[in-house]
Amino acid sequence: MRASWEDILGPDDSSADSLDGRSHASPAAHGALSHSASLPTGLAQLDEFAHYVSLDDLRTIPFTFYAVLVTADDGSSWVFVRRVRGFRVAKPGRMLFRYGDALAKFEEPLFRIEYDFDFVVRGEELAVWRPDDLLALLTDTEAMARAVPAYVSNIESAISARLTQSTIEFVKTRGASGTRAAQQLRRLSRANWLAEVTEAALEIAVSDVSEVAPGIRATPQGLEVPEADIPIFLNVLEQRVWRGAFDREVRQAQAFSTVRE
Repeated sequence: MRASWEDILGPDDSSADSLDGRSHASPAAHGALSHSASLPTGLAQLDEFAHYVSLDDLRTIPFTFYAVLVTADDGSSWVFVRRVRGFRVAKPGRMLFRYGDALAKFEEPLFRIEYDFDFVVRGEELAVWRPDDLLALLTDTEAMARAVPAYVSNIESAISARLTQSTIEFVKTRGASGTRAAQQLRRLSRANWLAEVTEAALEIAVSDVSEVAPGIRATPQGLEVPEADIPIFLNVLEQRVWRGAFDREVRQAQAFSTVRE
């Protein structure tokens, strides 16, 4: 996948003040990144960091990724990033040794650079091999929860269909229930087809899967969605729910990609 920071985060979240960098510490520059405003800003300034980690840092700091900075012949900087979950490589009951004239035992913690990376950054552009790991690094649970009302407001104003006030409040509650729900609202708030969600189109989409969301109904005040049906409603809105063409069973996708020529 190729994208820019703005494509992934939106024009507001890609700014330096939008993300708390405390969860984005890197072995390359823990001290600076731990106080940086955002992951994009931190990676862009990686070559300016002068902090070096110690063995005690590896034992005590919960690193979440490491970055390898490569400078090309033309002077451009490429930052290769790999998400990690600590540096513990040896497992209980196993020991690692270096072979030589004598076996030398490796002690914990161990730092190992993998052969592959999750994504690479050059300026504002990214090439992403593992989108889930990139999104995990960008996730700040508290910041996402604070942004939920804005996401819902954007969705409500962008679609050409009315929702009841109770439905809107239920959507906000759903978004505040966890990171995945908040991420879904963020994606929906930036979808470029929301204007096509008219009342007629939305009613057809919902009625087509009515057996899995029987409580959704049209009212004079707008579409009424009970709290229990909010998850399926959001998936309908995100076009993740459909009926099989042959067996007519309702299906729901946890992940999808748009097929293009």
